Amino acid sequence: ELSEIVVLATDSGAQKQVVQPTYKISVNPPAVNNAELNGQYAFSFEGADQGQVDIVGSFTADGAGNLTSGLQDVNRASGVTSSQAFVGTYEIYADDRGRFNLKTSPGGADLGTFRFAVGSFNAGVASKARFIEFDSTITRGGGVIEKQDPTAFSTAKITGDYAFGVSSALSGAAGRFTAASGNITAGSLDEDNQGTVNSDESFTGTYSVAANGRGTLAFNVTGAAKPVNAVFYVVSSGELQLMSSDAQNVNTVFAGTILQQKGAGTFSNASLNSASVIGLQGPNNAAGNDVVLGILSIPSAGNFTLAADENNAGIVGTLSQLGTYTAAANGRVTVTGTTHPLVLYLLDANKGFVVGTDSNATTGFFEPQTGGTFSAASAKGSFFQGPGTPGDTLFGLSYDSGVVTFDGASNFTGTTDSTGGSAGLLQAQGSSAAYAIATSGRGTIGNTIFYLISPTKYLLIDVGVGVAQSTISVGEN
Repeated sequence: ELSEIVVLATDSGAQKQVVQPTYKISVNPPAVNNAELNGQYAFSFEGADQGQVDIVGSFTADGAGNLTSGLQDVNRASGVTSSQAFVGTYEIYADDRGRFNLKTSPGGADLGTFRFAVGSFNAGVASKARFIEFDSTITRGGGVIEKQDPTAFSTAKITGDYAFGVSSALSGAAGRFTAASGNITAGSLDEDNQGTVNSDESFTGTYSVAANGRGTLAFNVTGAAKPVNAVFYVVSSGELQLMSSDAQNVNTVFAGTILQQKGAGTFSNASLNSASVIGLQGPNNAAGNDVVLGILSIPSAGNFTLAADENNAGIVGTLSQLGTYTAAANGRVTVTGTTHPLVLYLLDANKGFVVGTDSNATTGFFEPQTGGTFSAASAKGSFFQGPGTPGDTLFGLSYDSGVVTFDGASNFTGTTDSTGGSAGLLQAQGSSAAYAIATSGRGTIGNTIFYLISPTKYLLIDVGVGVAQSTISVGEN
């Protein structure tokens, strides 16, 4: 749909000249890329309305603009909705941005409208998307959509060692366990609930997976008065998207990710041996969010340095810290020397989940940095950008998703959809700016700072003056 806008331009000279150009703006561009979403996908969402809102689910996209076989679980302050069926429609524009709408049934109750950006293509089909809620409701938040592997939809396929990270508005946790034949053993977790820390707790549990990829699990933490129940949707045998299924007045609500752990039983200080990009965030209860993004380096086994940027409730600065760490064989790593005392749970060498042990209830993730030494040429091409995965994201006043382009020299352009904050819903916001990338992989674009994990992935935070609720966004191509 094209709308015409007529603008009268008059100069200020004595002999006035009037120009009347007509501009055509694409309000609803044609959905030319619907085939890019095709197959079965899982999704997870973390946000807020009157309280925390977590959603996990799955749907099938037909490549022609229709969503079928939708199923979702929703945890709100008002209650838990389990296995809610839905249908939907979607459209993907020429720039790989798009929108989708969900309903309980054709012509049924509305379940929300969302904006998203697709990427990570395989034979022309997106394997991932990042999305935000984009409607007139008070719910604000975002998450990730990932292509599912239906061959993993059974209890027997979820087997081996796993680590996880979860978060909520004021708490976070990370841990690990061993799964086999529906039973969970050798569980260990660290939890920070508004500064109340429970360290290295042991747990056992059970789990099961239905033929549609929806699973349930129960954790029994040693010494806890009641079990913790959760629901998850299988992305693959190595990844589950997770949400608590207990009512919020029963247990702390959370959402996050469970990933396959490689090397359990053999981890040591030597398992950290190269630079990683680390993102940490937690609520600063007094004023906003405390977000840290930087490089975790290992000069020698058992020692680390952290060079990072921080936006602590609008106060922006840099961190330069050093300390020590000790890694247990199961992948649990204790850290000393940081402003936010941390516990890590390794997934593999130089990669894992993070939970803090401070009043900010910090959570995060770190992964190896590859592709350096870096320069402006290290970022080139189109990236889809949006909220991080629940479990290493944080609540903000606004959320963005979109598509951006680096030209490999110094020029950045982008188109994003934004929701929340004083400006409300902002559709198709264009931007252009210069960018620079240091040899470390630290980059700047106006009031944002980003760190390259590799030439195909980066993390980004807003360090603009007065931005008190910055969150970490992820860009990939």
